Amino acid sequence: ALRFKPANTPSTEDEWLHDISVSGLTVYDPNPDAHASHTAKGTATSASSAEETHGFDFQYVKRLTITDCNLISVGDEAIDIYSCHDVIVANNHLENCPAAGPGGGAIAICDGSKGVVVTGNTVNGTGADYVLTADDLGSEDGIVVPAGVEMSGAVKLPDGTVIGRYTVLSEDTLIPVGTTILKNNYGIVVESLSKPVEDVVIAGNTVRNVNGCGVKLYAVTDPARIDNVIVANNVLHGVDKGVDISGSCPKSGLKISDNIIADCAGYGIEGISLEDISVCGNTFRNIRG
Repeated sequence: ALRFKPANTPSTEDEWLHDISVSGLTVYDPNPDAHASHTAKGTATSASSAEETHGFDFQYVKRLTITDCNLISVGDEAIDIYSCHDVIVANNHLENCPAAGPGGGAIAICDGSKGVVVTGNTVNGTGADYVLTADDLGSEDGIVVPAGVEMSGAVKLPDGTVIGRYTVLSEDTLIPVGTTILKNNYGIVVESLSKPVEDVVIAGNTVRNVNGCGVKLYAVTDPARIDNVIVANNVLHGVDKGVDISGSCPKSGLKISDNIIADCAGYGIEGISLEDISVCGNTFRNIRG
């Protein structure tokens, strides 16, 4: 819906865009599935189509502010920040985002970004869930998943029963036609794929009912790394994992404090490849991992 970036990839920071403010906008997509066809796993078969459905897409911007906006049923990322410095994302409401594409976060802070504050935002719901058909299952009735199998994704049976990710089935379970596969996405993501991301504050946000991580920090492919991130005073409720820190590249100087993490199918906090991490003052309720 809204994209700002230089005409050509800048060679120096002097060529970046600067001093941009976005406030009070509403972006709503009444038919998000039109942007990507879906397989039985609920992922887009055309990632290129899904990538074009960002709500806000900013690249190579200095001094950027996004406040008091509503983004409804918008994906792949509703707010995508790529290689931007000195950014404030505050008091926005994101509902059922992302709604198309193979993954991503409702709010994504990506490669090369520095000095980003994400605060006071509400992320609710995932969107783009997929309903299984007889063609998907090869049967008019459904398929039986045997006891002992761990579910890799969450599903909602036609009677409303939800089987969460990581659930080990205690008995043979019929997955009938009409079962909904709940798509796996993330609330707020800090992602370093090829360039470091540093000095990010994620504080005072609420993420609810997301079939994935409430907050994800992900660094992979050298020289990717994430440094100096604060995740504090957030409410992460009804998510598969509260805070997930993954990827093989280093994550250092992390402070995860005073968050409320509740009703998780997986772990409240899980991390690998860490240096200098502080975890304190968090409250965990009904964590199954």
